[in-house]
Amino acid sequence: MTATSVPGLLALFQNEWDALMLETHTLKEHLAATRTVRKEGGREGGREGARAGSKHTLSYAKARTQPFPIFSPQQELANALYQHDAACRVIARLARERDTALSQLSALQSSFAQRAVAEAAEAAAAAAAGAMEVVSWKGGREGRRSGGWK
Repeated sequence: MTATSVPGLLALFQNEWDALMLETHTLKEHLAATRTVRKEGGREGGREGARAGSKHTLSYAKARTQPFPIFSPQQELANALYQHDAACRVIARLARERDTALSQLSALQSSFAQRAVAEAAEAAAAAAAGAMEVVSWKGGREGRRSGGWK
């Protein structure tokens, strides 16, 4: 799309907004992971002095910080709101595409119906013209006596 039309500008702004939100989300995730590692590292440093060589505690801290970073309630709410907003935009886009497809389908159906009516009218006109050309037979005894076909 080009930026010379209103829909083009809207699409451009939507793409920029999505890119900014994605970048913000990744930065917040990285910040949360960094804070969690710092907190765990600080606690582990104190624990390692008390329990030197505690393998269980160190692996627990790594497992806790790497696959599932701990988010604050505000971060979880922000993630949920962003996901909800993205889902609403996807639903709106799909509804627009469905409406467009339905309108195209109804236009095709009406054009096919008009074509079928026109073809039926042409066939009826051709049948009427053909009926006039068909040789008729006079029925009964009079027809046989008078020569039959007309």
